[in-house]
Amino acid sequence: MNKKDPKTFVIALGGNAIIGEKETGTIEEQYLNLRQTGEHLAELLVSKNRIVITHGNGPQVGNVLLASETAKNKVPLMTLDICGACTQGFMGFMIQNTLANRLREMGLEHNITTVVTQVIVDRNDPAFENPT
Repeated sequence: MNKKDPKTFVIALGGNAIIGEKETGTIEEQYLNLRQTGEHLAELLVSKNRIVITHGNGPQVGNVLLASETAKNKVPLMTLDICGACTQGFMGFMIQNTLANRLREMGLEHNITTVVTQVIVDRNDPAFENPT
């Protein structure tokens, strides 16, 4: 591989990296943090590189679960898997949106896709014998 050939970078963003230490997790706060992250990520794409971004969503799922629990007398309760898919989707959208906006500002064109994933676990995994 030539040093000038485009590269593919895999970037992992933790859910806590998207909500700052003293922040409450408002959408505005998350967008601000992602805009700052997008500044750095966009620089990787200048040389026709590609990036794959994965993200955690722990605090976001907790917030959606809490909202669901709080509103359970008015709207149906959402299960953990649905809350996980919900946060994957909205966080993917926010990452995609902020990065696309930054790339447009830089005059760069890139296709950006958000993918919601699902993990299948082995129900016989010994870790399930004594969950904490």
